[in-house]
Amino acid sequence: MKFIRRPDLDVQKRIEIAMSSLLNQGMYGYITYLSRAYKVSRTFVYQLLWAANFALMQEFDVSACSNQKPLAVNEQVVDKNILLLRLEGNCSLQSISNILKALGHNPCSVGYISERLKEYAQKLSNTLEADSIEFVLFLSDELFSGSQPILITIEPQSAAILRIELAKDRTADTWESHWKVLEENQFYTLGLVSDRGSGLVEGFKEAFPDMPYYPDLFHEIRDLAKAILVDLEKAAYKAIGYEDKRYRVLDSARSDQIL
Repeated sequence: MKFIRRPDLDVQKRIEIAMSSLLNQGMYGYITYLSRAYKVSRTFVYQLLWAANFALMQEFDVSACSNQKPLAVNEQVVDKNILLLRLEGNCSLQSISNILKALGHNPCSVGYISERLKEYAQKLSNTLEADSIEFVLFLSDELFSGSQPILITIEPQSAAILRIELAKDRTADTWESHWKVLEENQFYTLGLVSDRGSGLVEGFKEAFPDMPYYPDLFHEIRDLAKAILVDLEKAAYKAIGYEDKRYRVLDSARSDQIL
């Protein structure tokens, strides 16, 4: 992330941005509104908001006057800022480190931030838990971390991730186990939407033989377009190249006597 100094944003204007964001926390789209009104990034607005929150907490925190160590409070603030910058601001680890350093937080190294994010992730469940039985349409797909598959199932209307797991393979049995865990967490399928991956399709038919399967339109249209456009285009260019080559051979064989 590249920071550009704005001399037109004096202290008073920065206080106005911080107070406006502070007083309107929770109002959907307000941070975006401020960023557009003042022609600054959302990350900059969040930075001012967190600075204001931290200053107020330091001013009114009763424990600051006691014998308690302030480190615990600082760790909570740092953790909150790391998560907000990463999830809401979409900041890189280096950018998070730079912002924390500017706010006076310590520790704020890239290695520390990486370890904290790893700890957060390890504490989270990879399967969403429902309070009651839910009937949903499964939208499943495969991602890859290097050569290792990541199986993911989401609810298409809300885009909520129901389950995500780093798997040893993407066979039918592995997918079947993936969906069975969802049933154990009270998510029952109304059907499956996916590409035509063999493990996906076979696993779903074995696990839920009475439920419908819907191939997703993106892959269907993409494969059809590839056959019509890409393959035919390649064949056409190949034929043009062949004709051009034969013409060059014929042209190079001509002589004044033949002409």
